[in-house]
Amino acid sequence: MRSSWGGAGAGESALSAAVLVASHAGVTRTIRGVAERARVWAVMRILAPLSCAVFGYMPGRRIGLGEDLPRGVMLQWSRWTTLPHYFYDDPAIDAARRAASVRIPLLMLGFDDDPWANPRPAAGGAMTLPAKAPRFVLLVNRAQRAIGHWIERRPEAWDGISPAQVGLLFLPAARNEAPVGEIAQALDVAPAAVTNLSKRVQAANLVERVGDAQDGRLTRLRLTPAGAAACTTAHAVLDQLNARLLQGFTADEQAVVARWLNHAAVVMSEGDKEL
Repeated sequence: MRSSWGGAGAGESALSAAVLVASHAGVTRTIRGVAERARVWAVMRILAPLSCAVFGYMPGRRIGLGEDLPRGVMLQWSRWTTLPHYFYDDPAIDAARRAASVRIPLLMLGFDDDPWANPRPAAGGAMTLPAKAPRFVLLVNRAQRAIGHWIERRPEAWDGISPAQVGLLFLPAARNEAPVGEIAQALDVAPAAVTNLSKRVQAANLVERVGDAQDGRLTRLRLTPAGAAACTTAHAVLDQLNARLLQGFTADEQAVVARWLNHAAVVMSEGDKEL
C-alpha cells in the first residue's frame, strides 16, 4: 500500500484533516492492465448508455460493476470519464472552485492490487486541476524578503556598509568613475538619493567625489582602493547568491525568469508615469 499527501485548497469545513481511502477518478487512462482498461472503456462508452436506454438504469450487479445505478448517475459518470480532468471539467457542479477552497491536509490512499484505485489516480493523478495562475506579487515579496535576510546574515561581505550602499559601488567599478546622474538612473532612484547615499560611502573611504573634466556642473564618483576591494568582495558574495538562486533551472528557464522580472519593472514604471 502507498500513500500520498495532497494539499487541496481550504474550504469552510469543520474538518482539520481527512483520509481518502481508494477514492479515485474513474478515468480510463489510469486503469492498470490493457484488458481491464479496454473493458472499462467499453462499459463506460458503449454498454452504460445502451443499458440505461434499454433498462432505464444501469444494471451494475449483472456485469460486475458494483451496485445498480440510476440512469442519470451512470450517464453523468460516463460523461465524466471522457473529460480530461474528470468532473473538474464539468461546469454544472463547479468542482474546480469547490476543490480549490479546500485547505486541510489530505492523506490519499491507493492500493497496488487495485487496477482502478491504484496509487496514481488515488493520489490525484487523474484528477489534477488545471494549474492556477501564480500569485506573483506574493511570490516576489516573499523572495525579496528571503534574499534580504540572506544578505543581512553576511555583514562581512559589505565591509561595514549596507547592502544598499554596495550597489552604489558597482557602476563606478565598471567604468572607474561615473556621474551621479547615471548611477541614479541605473539604480532607478532620484539623483538626490544617490548624493545622500554617496556621502556615507565617502565617509567610509570607499568613493571620492570628483568634478567632471568637461562639465563643471556634474559630479562624478570614483572608487578608492578600499572601495575596489569592497566591490570585489561583494561581487563574490552576490555570485554565490545568484548561483544558489539559479540552481535547478535551465538556461532557457533562467532567461524566462529574467525576462519576466525586467517586464515587471518596465510595466510598473510605466504605471507610475501614467499616475
